[in-house]
Amino acid sequence: MGVEKVCIYPCGGIGLIVSCVARLAAYISEEELIHPSGKIGILSPSSLLRGLEEDRRMVEECPTVVIDGCAHQCGSNFLLLLGIEPIARIYTPEIMLETHLEPGRTRKELEESGKLLAREVARQATTIARGLLETPDYPYLRQTLRPNPAPLFDYSVDVEKELGYVSVAPGIYRPAVMPPFPFRL
Repeated sequence: MGVEKVCIYPCGGIGLIVSCVARLAAYISEEELIHPSGKIGILSPSSLLRGLEEDRRMVEECPTVVIDGCAHQCGSNFLLLLGIEPIARIYTPEIMLETHLEPGRTRKELEESGKLLAREVARQATTIARGLLETPDYPYLRQTLRPNPAPLFDYSVDVEKELGYVSVAPGIYRPAVMPPFPFRL
């Protein structure tokens, strides 16, 4: 049985404007590009940590696309802490380099450059989600939360190495243990 829903976990950081770009990208993917199918869910870390069954089930049963906003890679670190392998990572700094788009300087209302960057990140996330949803024989295996006892966001850990990320396109990665994408990015 193929993938029925894709989970997106955008950067939850509040220190940098790019975190707002990542969250807007997730909302754009869910509301505009895939809607109204309900085939994309946005992971809320606070709901998951509170034990909300819906979020736990989603992150265990659905492939998760993580959108890392900066070099801290909080999204990837959070999934590593939970023992969850993302299906893909979108690394926003590399998307910025590739597209020459910037997040802008305002957080309350993103400037046009930040909105354009969010749309590009959303396009990448949606391409991955659609590709997975439209491949009936994609071999995604359900995962189980296995909280890592390591300190929360231990930045001495090389998250890219721990998750075994391999580049599949500029700014797009997948863990080496996950099957290759059956579509082109």
